[in-house]
Amino acid sequence: MTFTLRSTYSPQDLQVIVAIENECFSEGKRYSAELLRYLLESSDSIVFIAEYNATIVGFILAHMKNATEGYISTLDVTESFRKKRVASKLLSAVESVLTERHCKQIMLEVAVDNKAAISLYEKAGYAKAGKKQKFYSDRTDAFVLEKSL
Repeated sequence: MTFTLRSTYSPQDLQVIVAIENECFSEGKRYSAELLRYLLESSDSIVFIAEYNATIVGFILAHMKNATEGYISTLDVTESFRKKRVASKLLSAVESVLTERHCKQIMLEVAVDNKAAISLYEKAGYAKAGKKQKFYSDRTDAFVLEKSL
């Protein structure tokens, strides 16, 4: 199964991206359509969109927190494309851009109950650097994961 990555966002992508976010995350853990639009259209955002047969099947959003630190806001892949290396390819693409921008470290938060995501990140070299109590609006805790680039 071959998919492609693109690093451009178009406003007509928003509806599908919101639907994928809603599929991937429960109420209290997902971004609103308004926040997704803001992040996708922000000039400092790093966006990669995975497509299969011209259909969006996943995306990642990141940005530079400062001159040497990157931050991943969200990484989403539709159910039917999980375990097909889509997420790891999206993650790798963002890490490459951050490395080109002289980023030394990348971080993110992940819900403590999101075992699949934790496994993905740990396999990619991320390590737990802390825990944020009641991080999500549904009061779920989050692990802070970090990776040196």
